[in-house]
Amino acid sequence: ASEGLSKAEFFEKYGFVLLNRKTAMQAQDWEASAPKTLDISHFTGFGMPDRETPVSRIYAKEVEQIVRELLPEATHLELDPLCAR
Repeated sequence: ASEGLSKAEFFEKYGFVLLNRKTAMQAQDWEASAPKTLDISHFTGFGMPDRETPVSRIYAKEVEQIVRELLPEATHLELDPLCAR
């Protein structure tokens, strides 16, 4: 912001941007979306719920909206549930 760049311009220049956004997710939503174990499953996907979760139902839509604001030219968006946490 001190450079006078918009969020999208900052993201384009540096490859990241800090955003202050509220989420509809609650603590219990994160817990319901978590793998059954808190170990290597975070990296392998083993143990991830194989069903719709609050991450896929709520958070994915919020992230999609943010990405579309930053990258309006994007035509395809996939949210990996492993990365969403």
